[in-house]
Amino acid sequence: MIMVNRAFLFFLLPLASALLFACGNAPQSKTDDSAQADSVASSSDTQYAEFSFNETQHHFGTFSRTDSPQVSTTFSFTNVGQAPLVINNVSASCRCTHVTYTHRPVEPGDTGSVTVTYNGVGMAPGHFRKSVTLYANTKRGKYSLAVDGIMEK
Repeated sequence: MIMVNRAFLFFLLPLASALLFACGNAPQSKTDDSAQADSVASSSDTQYAEFSFNETQHHFGTFSRTDSPQVSTTFSFTNVGQAPLVINNVSASCRCTHVTYTHRPVEPGDTGSVTVTYNGVGMAPGHFRKSVTLYANTKRGKYSLAVDGIMEK
């Protein structure tokens, strides 16, 4: 009989503890569940701006270091998203690359531009490839543009 009581206690004690502690974790109320569902729905309904570039790479071709060591191109884009597009920052891969861009918010359907200038003064002749990274309020967050060319002596 003592063996039965010990076995009974070993079974009953953990069961009673589980029931006791489970009572403190009542299920969430329906309003909490619906608020959580609304939060998930609103995050999936978030409207973003979105770039659509005509091109994301440009080849300058061959140009002279002595006659015209600076070359530029303009990348045009349209905001195809549903919110105003704002370029927050730009980063060039080299100090020899200068970037100007549309600073104002670009409304959905409107256009903007990014101009990239390569300055070959003081640079070694030959092939080059430079990149520019745009940081914006899009779902993707950042975009890369690239320029390349061959600078002759």
